[in-house]
Amino acid sequence: MIAVYYSVHIITLLGVGYWLYRQRPDSLFWPGLILKIGAGVVLGLLYRFHYQSGDTLLFFQDAVFLSTKCFESPVDYLHFLWNDTDSPWLTDLTYSQYRSLFFVKAISLVAIFTFQQYGLAAAWCSFLSFMGCWLLYRTLCVRWPEGRVAAAIGFLFFPSLVFWSSGLIKESLAVAGLMALTAILLRALWGKARPAEVFLFVFSGWIVWGLKYYWLAVWLPVAIALVVYQASKVKARSGMQVAVALASAAIVLVVVSRVHPNFDFNYLPAVIVENNRAYTASGGTDHAIVFADLEPDWFSLARHAPWAAFSGVFRPLPGESFNFLSLLFSLENGVVLLLTLWSLFRWGKTRQVNSWMIAVLLYTVVLALLLALSTPNFGSLARYKTGFMPFFVYLILFNHPVAQALQRRLKFL
Repeated sequence: MIAVYYSVHIITLLGVGYWLYRQRPDSLFWPGLILKIGAGVVLGLLYRFHYQSGDTLLFFQDAVFLSTKCFESPVDYLHFLWNDTDSPWLTDLTYSQYRSLFFVKAISLVAIFTFQQYGLAAAWCSFLSFMGCWLLYRTLCVRWPEGRVAAAIGFLFFPSLVFWSSGLIKESLAVAGLMALTAILLRALWGKARPAEVFLFVFSGWIVWGLKYYWLAVWLPVAIALVVYQASKVKARSGMQVAVALASAAIVLVVVSRVHPNFDFNYLPAVIVENNRAYTASGGTDHAIVFADLEPDWFSLARHAPWAAFSGVFRPLPGESFNFLSLLFSLENGVVLLLTLWSLFRWGKTRQVNSWMIAVLLYTVVLALLLALSTPNFGSLARYKTGFMPFFVYLILFNHPVAQALQRRLKFL
């Protein structure tokens, strides 16, 4: 019977994929989709047979519990999805913290129609993640076809993104939401968005807020600043447009700080340092970013910000790895650092820049330093970097000689 379940879902997944491919055929669609689903399989096998435990397995265990409750009492299950306060079911779940429980609820819906099969649920999570990345990739290619290789590497084939946003983990759905948000925002700026995409935009924002609110807390002010800058009708000087955009971003940032207590300006330094010390206490400093004398105040955070931003983007570097997986990611980081230095050297000659590039750089730097300060452990940071690294890789590879050479040599592109 399990073979039948898998056959039905594989045929359905391929059918949906083929329908999407036919909307705008692209030679990279199937390689990207197969790689994404394959990465989800590898991630599941890694946790099942190497680590023999981990979030992905425990998330699914909780999801199976909830899906079983759905079969027993659909009304109670729907009520739990809407309001889990004081529910007796919480005592039977491994995760009751809001963001993890948010993900478990979402995966329980997937578990229902996949007949509680981990492999099928992981495949659909990978598929959704790929769809978000694909939407942004296609959006960027239409606007800047000369940056197609940069978009493909950044959003479809960048190794750490593919691995850490595939399978049954929170980053899969969060990345899908973040990429969809960005794609629809850009399409709206360029006058290409359709009314139906408003619902997808709101839904994606809700998903990202529920799973990775700190991604959205940084993304939203930057996005608003970009929108205001592009929409500004001030003709006198571009400096006025910049001032208006930054003022708009500041207003949004203040609103965000009021919506979530962790971003309250009065408590944010304390929250960051508390998280930093918790990660350091649990994992030590051997495989983590070390911030000497980090204190819960804005002056201390500002003093450590440059090192945090650098470490958040580029570390661990080769020589700092501690197992095979970290070795692969350290080599990846080393390549990114070299490409970044090369890009900076070229930019010093060409001086080519636009508002989209500035927005990407600002988002990357701010999120990188916040994550590095609050989550210094290299292992955890590798997963969380999926929220900004694809954008940064796209930025440094756009019109880069390496990307241009690949586009000339690989004819199928």
